[in-house]
Amino acid sequence: MIIGKFQLPEVTMNVLPAGEASLAKNESTEMKVLNVGDPIIFEWKLQEQHGIFGIRLDRCSAETEDGKGVKIIENGCSLDDELISDAQSSQDFSRIYANSLAFKFPEDHLVFIRCEVRTCVKRMEHLEVIDGEEEDLCSMDQGCGVLPSRNRRQLNSSSRTDIIFVNGRFRVEKHRGFEHLRTPSKGIPDASFCMPDVIYYVGLGTVILCYLITISTTIVYKFGF
Repeated sequence: MIIGKFQLPEVTMNVLPAGEASLAKNESTEMKVLNVGDPIIFEWKLQEQHGIFGIRLDRCSAETEDGKGVKIIENGCSLDDELISDAQSSQDFSRIYANSLAFKFPEDHLVFIRCEVRTCVKRMEHLEVIDGEEEDLCSMDQGCGVLPSRNRRQLNSSSRTDIIFVNGRFRVEKHRGFEHLRTPSKGIPDASFCMPDVIYYVGLGTVILCYLITISTTIVYKFGF
């Protein structure tokens, strides 16, 4: 049984290049310029180790500087598996990780990641939850893919007082190609993600090549060359 009042711990967020070496050095990519599709790691961590409490990721959104964006994580679970993975905790619950790929918005190359993290109580022998729920205990299992569990946590999160707001950001390389010629379609929000430029150029080249082949075939058929 744990009784008492505790001050919320300080939690920070880092955007790291993918790889164990970067985790060991803890080199943030905030000031580095990334390319669309570069593998990165989001890391949330307690600034000071705590014997009783750990942290658990609730939700995150990717936004532009003026606040437009989309939600990418809910209850620690990815809402887009191709964009970001489910959150994973370290053994002592002092750190949380999620793998991702660098992305950007059409007209904004600085991406802000805004998250809500909450505290959890580490499991101990003879620990009994009196005024709380089982989900207040730290667990390696986020319950991703189990809809009833995720809904229950979502209903309870609105009244919690242990939510910690933490932000991170990264910058993506600006490419000046045919992007300035594109116009957004009606009904599609501006806060959409950009595909890698190579895919766009390959697709455009394929369309032009098919057009030239069609013209050549028509001329040969008509004039008998």
